[in-house]
Amino acid sequence: MAIQLKLSNAGKTSFIVDLQNFPTKVKVPASKSDYISQIITGLFFTIFGFALFRSNLEESSLTPNLLLGLAMGSFGGFNLAKGIFGTKGSSHLTFHQTYVDVKEEYWFTSKATQIPYNDFKGVQTREGKRPRNNALQPYQIIELIHNDPTKTLPLYAKRGSKRQTKLLEEYAEKLNLKVL
Repeated sequence: MAIQLKLSNAGKTSFIVDLQNFPTKVKVPASKSDYISQIITGLFFTIFGFALFRSNLEESSLTPNLLLGLAMGSFGGFNLAKGIFGTKGSSHLTFHQTYVDVKEEYWFTSKATQIPYNDFKGVQTREGKRPRNNALQPYQIIELIHNDPTKTLPLYAKRGSKRQTKLLEEYAEKLNLKVL
């Protein structure tokens, strides 16, 4: 369960979880570039590998090119299947009084997890950089930090260089966690 917040260059430039009232439900957008690149890589290796395999199939012995084609085709098929069936779609976070529900949607399945707030180390702010208009633009990010980095959850992300100290403290107080 690794929820990464992906803000697109042309689309959404901020993400804010409003914890004024519980339960609060938010959708974390998915990155389409992750699975598209995997599908393209998978298609390339599958087509090239099986073309190499087929061109060497007439020979009656196992030649290096035949084995290479089979290996490349298998690798490509695996990546293609992983890109189609294993790539995460959007995630839904529902913040309750004492825990957060995390629901990750995949193409044909979904996975739900419930994490109590006391499992988190605290709330942290950091600055990220994102390419925009041929320059790196700063983003202010606030995250709910877990001991397992794959369970760290986004609370806030917005373009700009102004630190959100007050908001960080509000999140920490609302979730009864410390500021890291």
